[in-house]
Amino acid sequence: MSRKKIILLVLFLTVAVFAVVFYFFAVYRMESSLHDLVDSESKGKLHFEVKKIKLDIFELRFDFQESEIFTVDSSNAESG
Repeated sequence: MSRKKIILLVLFLTVAVFAVVFYFFAVYRMESSLHDLVDSESKGKLHFEVKKIKLDIFELRFDFQESEIFTVDSSNAESG
């Protein structure tokens, strides 16, 4: 292999590794940010859970699969 091809291969691998690391970092930060946002805005009365978060790079949006918000406060429970 020529020196130019090696440099291009190293550059490509560096960009690919950076993209993968950025993807997983963005998904992790979005999940923890949403947990914190729901907790702080509900003053601890609601909890947010999501099974899977996907980052759609081309449309610049997050897709949530099997997400749910539920209450952890039992003082407002209705009695039948």
